[in-house]
Formats: sequence, C-alpha cells, structure tokens
Amino acid sequence: MTATLIEPSASVWLQPTTRTSTVRPAVIRVVSSVWWWVSLIAAGQVVMAFRPGYNSTAFEDEGLYVYMGHRMIDHWFHGSFIKEYPGSYFSGAPAFYPVLAAIGDYFAGLNGARAVSLLFAVIAMVAICGLGTELFGKIAGVLGAAAFAANGSVIMLSHFATYDSCMMAFIACAAWLTAYTAKRDMLVWVPAVWVLLACAFFAKYAGAVYIPVVALLGAAVGWQKLRWAAVRQSVLILFGTLALIYAALAINGQSLIKGIVTTTVSRHILTYASTSSMLNEVRSWIGPWLLLGALGAVYVVVRRPSQIGTVLVLALGSVGGIAQQIHIHEQTSFSKHVAFGLIFTAPLIGALFSSLVGASWHSVKVVGLIAVAVVFAGTLVPSGSKNSRQQLTFWIQDTSLLAPLQQAVTRTPNKHILGESPSPEKYALRKVVRPELWNDTYQLFYKGEHGLPAFRRAVLEDHFGVIFLTSTTPYGKYVQNMITTKQTKDYRLLSKIPRIRRSGVVGYWLVYGLRNPTPDG
Repeated sequence: MTATLIEPSASVWLQPTTRTSTVRPAVIRVVSSVWWWVSLIAAGQVVMAFRPGYNSTAFEDEGLYVYMGHRMIDHWFHGSFIKEYPGSYFSGAPAFYPVLAAIGDYFAGLNGARAVSLLFAVIAMVAICGLGTELFGKIAGVLGAAAFAANGSVIMLSHFATYDSCMMAFIACAAWLTAYTAKRDMLVWVPAVWVLLACAFFAKYAGAVYIPVVALLGAAVGWQKLRWAAVRQSVLILFGTLALIYAALAINGQSLIKGIVTTTVSRHILTYASTSSMLNEVRSWIGPWLLLGALGAVYVVVRRPSQIGTVLVLALGSVGGIAQQIHIHEQTSFSKHVAFGLIFTAPLIGALFSSLVGASWHSVKVVGLIAVAVVFAGTLVPSGSKNSRQQLTFWIQDTSLLAPLQQAVTRTPNKHILGESPSPEKYALRKVVRPELWNDTYQLFYKGEHGLPAFRRAVLEDHFGVIFLTSTTPYGKYVQNMITTKQTKDYRLLSKIPRIRRSGVVGYWLVYGLRNPTPDG
C-alpha cells in the first residue's frame, strides 16, 4: 500500500501569520509618520551640534551676546545701568535673543546658551519639513528637512550662541504658515505671520531681506486657487509686517534705530572680499545644496508647470541674500549667512529626492532610495561635517588666559581694564569684574578725548590697572608700542600666554599690570 503525501496548497504557504499581519502595518505606520522622521533628524542635529572636538570657550560674538543678555536681565530686575547702549551697535535687538541665550547660560553655562540656538535650529528644520510638505508632499518635506540639517553652516549655527539660528527659525516658521494659509485661504493666520516675521527682524535685522520673499511665497502658492485674492493676501502680509515693526520701534524701540542703520541699512564693510573668493565660499559651503535645488526646480517646473511661480520665489529666497552680500563684498559672517537661503532651497531638494524615492512610503522605489542615501552619505553629510568642524574650531580658546587675568585683576580690583577683543573674558569673568571697568581697543572716550589721543592719555595717567593685548587691532598695537618703547614705565609684564589655534601657537596674550598699585587698586 503506497502512502500518499498531501502537499499544502499555495494559499496556505502564502498566507501571512497573524503576527506578520499585525507587525507590518504597525511598521508601515511608524515609517510613514512624518514626526518619526523629524525626531530622527532632530536627534542627528543634536549629535552634530555637540559632538566632541569643538572649542569649549566662547567665541567673541558669543561672549558679547550672552554677557549683554545677563546685563539686560540685571537692568530689568535690579536697575543696573548699561552705559554701552548696545542697541546702537548690535545687529539685532539686545533685549531679544541675548536674553534668551543668557537664560540658557544661567541654567547650563555656555552649553546652555548654545542649546538655545540648537533649539531654534531644530524648530527651523521642523518648519522646513512643514513647508516642503505643503508644497511638494510629505516625502519631499522630510528629505528636504534632512538636507537642510546636514549643511555645515546650519550645524555651525546650531552650536553658536548668536542671533542667526533664532532669526532662521522665525523665517522658516513664517514661510510654513504662509504656505499653509495660502493653500486654504485662511486669513485668520495672517497676523501670526506678521508676528513671526517681526520676531525674525528683531532677532537679526538682516531678516528684513526675507520678509518680501515670504510675502511673495503666499501669492505664488495661492495663485492657482485664489488668483488675485492670493495677491491681496501677500500684500497684507508685507505691509502688515512692516506696520508691526514700525509700531514696535515707535513705541519702545527708538534706541535700536542707530543699530539698524549702522549694522544693516548703511553697513560699513568690515572685511572686504572679492567676488571670486566669495563665490568660492558659496561653492564650499552650499554648492551641492544649490545644485540639487536647481535640479529640483527644473523637475518641478517640468512636471508641474502650474508651480513655476512658487519655484521662482523659492529660487529668489535661495540666492537673494547671498547675492546682496556678494554685491557689497562683505565677507564678515558670510559662512553663517549662507544658511538662511537654505530655508527655500531645501523644499526644492526634497522635491527632487521625492521624485527618486516615490510619492508615498507605501511605494518606495528601492533604487531611488539607494541613490538618495548615496548623495547624503557621499556628499551632503561629509561636507557638512567637515565645514562645521573647521568653522567651530577656528577661534582661540582663552582657558589658559583666564586664571592669570583674574589674578592680575585682583591686584587692582577697582581700576579699569583694557583688553583686545575682550568679550569672551568679560563673559567668563562677569562675576568678578564690574561691567563699567571693561574697555576694549576698538574705541575709547577719556576726559573729552577719543581715539588715539584718548588711549595715549589713559595709559600715561595709569587709568588701567590691567592691560592685556594680542596686537591684532590698530589701537592695541599702539598701546603695546607705548609700553615696550618705555613711553610709560608704570606697567610691567605679568604673564605671557601662548594663543593656540588647532594645536598650533599663533601668538601670545601679554598681560600687563601697574608696577606699584595702590592698596585700594
């Protein structure tokens, strides 16, 4: 008798188990969640912003802003007098971002102040994801946000306790809300756009460049559905924002007007650079991003001709600010400012990548996904990592200076101090030295004189108890020459401290003190 084997039917083999049928939809739900990807990108931003190897002491601008933030808080709550009038030379409202940074510093030191910038950078990334989603779909939003976060300038701003990340976050949020509002004809959100754009302006006055870009974006996004109603909404955004800024300045911001004019409207060029050298910086910092954005623009125009207006506005936002700075040949802070245009470049990059990956997480194209991963791993991430590390290690840490400087200060506790670019030291020693005792080598007003005569007279009359110099400014070199050529014999060298940049000695701090200080300083 022959045994008969009964083969299970194909339907039995192919039928998924209960566990598989339960797990797969759950995995798909997680993977297809925008917030899951946003959280992952944000975690990457945190790692890149605080990875080991960056300078641990304050950069000059960081020291200035955080220090002034503490002084603003002291002024509000304790009535401390601020003699410097920071609104006359700050490029953003001193009562805005610097105060937020000082609060972070209060709780966690310099890293806490830097964490405030990181928070704003994460907010900007989330807003860019939202903007890309509104314009080109969820996958475009996520991939565009990831491209933005990988940029070296963005990583740098995520770590720097300066205005820039704050301004960038408000511009990105305003652009997102504008696109959302324009697509749905929801005028109720327009006042919120005004507030966001006004906050961007007061965070950093250069944010004014992007106010008309955001307004135009509203018209471009809403044109196909709303036509001239979208244009009216755009005009409302532009003039409503300007009116809000004007009202704020008129009510309680007159002291800021000089700073707005001198740092932004009629800015004096601090560091001249040729067009070719600045274009080379653009290539180094955001070249791959601009190329991908241009390809994304072409793709969108070809596949969706109705969005050509949106593409043109995004292109304007991508390069408008950069072109303006190249036009005036100002190199100062250029490596930071190139990040701002990426708010508008990133959605175009996302559109390009989504064309390769697919329109839905349920139908991902494996080959396209691999291609996008190769671009990130082979170009964007290495470029961003290299550029950010280079920029976040270029200044000289003052750790070795602080102890000798504090010791010198205790010899003459009530005398003025002259320092060359002393903002980091003012910040570090803010609990030791009264604010009114600090002086720098940029300018000095002394007994009715200013400039070189003021420095000469102050040194000859022993106005300073401590002088620390690096001979990197004209007046600093002048004072150094006075001391070394014995034009004054009242000062002696207390310390000579190497200034080290990336493990190499690039000069010295020379700390001088009075030879015979009086008992009361």
